[in-house]
Amino acid sequence: MNRELTKNLWLFVIALVVIIILLAVIGCSPQKKLNRLIKKHPELLQADTILWADTLIRWGIRVDTAASIHFDTLIIEKEKLRIRLIRVRDSIFVKGEIKIDTFYYERKIPYQVAVVKELTFWEKYGIFIWILIFLLLLIVVLYLIKRIFKL
Repeated sequence: MNRELTKNLWLFVIALVVIIILLAVIGCSPQKKLNRLIKKHPELLQADTILWADTLIRWGIRVDTAASIHFDTLIIEKEKLRIRLIRVRDSIFVKGEIKIDTFYYERKIPYQVAVVKELTFWEKYGIFIWILIFLLLLIVVLYLIKRIFKL
């Protein structure tokens, strides 16, 4: 009877340890853990921006027309616009053009970045060390119980 009691006690302890380990490991998904961590410690998120540069090219525009007025040639230039009025006999030819123009613009897109910090040895393996200590203490206690009660 005592041997059966000891066997059942060992099975119970082993099952209890396995259940505790499973609960510790399978607690919740990494996304839930991250959300909870960010909620508790918002300083872990850092604001950052992406600089998006782009180029826009506006091609030149040319326009020709004709009218009837008395003068020889008139040229009007301002920045990238050039208009020429040319008189040939009784007609005036209007030639206008806008030179090719290039626009450069940058857009800053903000987003959040998680700060990645290298974990220390204790932060990485602390839980496993505690589980190992717990299991060793459990084995020692069970061994002492067995010795005391001589099971």
